[in-house]
Amino acid sequence: RTHVNSFYDYLFDLSEFIRFIKKRSPKAPIFLVGHSFGGQVVLNFVVRYTKEIRGVIALSPSIAISLDIPKWKVHLGKIGTKLFPIARLKHEINPELLSHDPKVIEDYISDSNVRHDITIRCGYEILKNTELVMALAGRIQLPVMLMHGGADRICDPEATKKFYMRVPVVNKELKIYPEMYHELLNETNRSDVFSDMASWIEKQLGQDGRLAGARFREASSQ
Repeated sequence: RTHVNSFYDYLFDLSEFIRFIKKRSPKAPIFLVGHSFGGQVVLNFVVRYTKEIRGVIALSPSIAISLDIPKWKVHLGKIGTKLFPIARLKHEINPELLSHDPKVIEDYISDSNVRHDITIRCGYEILKNTELVMALAGRIQLPVMLMHGGADRICDPEATKKFYMRVPVVNKELKIYPEMYHELLNETNRSDVFSDMASWIEKQLGQDGRLAGARFREASSQ
C-alpha cells in the first residue's frame, strides 16, 4: 500500500476501472471526480483518454503542494527511488488542516486504514508529476470543473486558479470556497459542494441530468 512503481500505473488502473463500468452500464455517462492526489490523477488521465468521458471534476487537486516538505526528503527521494524504492517515509500532513469538522479529524486519526507514510518511489513519482501537471492544462479538451478551498494549506488553491486560466475549453467552471480547508467533501458546509457538483453535472447532461442530480443531492445530505 502507498507504493507505486510508476505514476502511469494509476492511469492504467483507472482505464481498467472505466472499462469495467462500461461493460456493466454501457449507456451511462461517465464523469471522473478526483480529490487531492486523485485530482492530480484524473487531470492527467483526461489529456490522454478522453473517449467515453463526459467531464471531469477535480477537488483540491495537488497541482502544487503547500506542505513544507524538507529538502532532505526531496533529495533522498531522487537518490533512493532506484536504490531503496520501497523504504518508507512519514508524510507531512497535519490532520487539523483537513477539515473544520472535529469528527472528520478524529476519524482520520483513529482510522486504521489511513497510512501515515509512503514509499520513497511513490513520493518521488508524485512529486515528479507535480512538476509536469500544470503544463497539461492546455491539453484538456472536455468539460472541466475545478473546486478548491481558499484556506487549503495542503494543496495550493492559487495553482488551481492558474491551471483553470490555462484550460482552453469554453465549458469550464471554477469554484473557490474562501473559508474551507482541504477536504471539501468532509467540510462542515459540504452540502454546498455537493450541490454545486450536482448542478454542474446537470448542466452537462441537460434535462436527462435533473433526476440524477436530485438523487445525488438526496444521497449527499444523508
